[in-house]
Amino acid sequence: MAAQLRVAWQSDLWRASFDLTHIDPEFRADLGFVLRQDVVRRVYRASWNPRPGGIPWLRSVNFSANQTTFHDTHGELVTRESWAGAFLNTEAGDFGGVIGASFFERLDLPFQIHPEVTIPPGEYRFRYLYSLFRSFAGRWVSI
Repeated sequence: MAAQLRVAWQSDLWRASFDLTHIDPEFRADLGFVLRQDVVRRVYRASWNPRPGGIPWLRSVNFSANQTTFHDTHGELVTRESWAGAFLNTEAGDFGGVIGASFFERLDLPFQIHPEVTIPPGEYRFRYLYSLFRSFAGRWVSI
């Protein structure tokens, strides 16, 4: 068996959603492709999108957070991806922001990523912080 549920709420100012996917260990995807079996995936998303007045060049601000978890069907955490970000959209069509992210991965078996490199079983955690900028693509030159 495989099943999916999504609940979402959206307005001009707020957005929130929750996804739940369950894939049994014996599920056969004869007509497609399944990345993982024996998994329960949960995705939580929320964002606040104010349009501040008084700043002529600023169209909107966006604060977003997202968490995705994968548990096996026995309840053991396998993967967790979490991120939060703040973004600006300008009246000129430019976009920029900053994102912080945290990841967790549990490997039960060795994982070969190259003929000479194998990652041993264990729990792995890593984090990163990055910024981004995209200029309006309708200009003669954009970044």
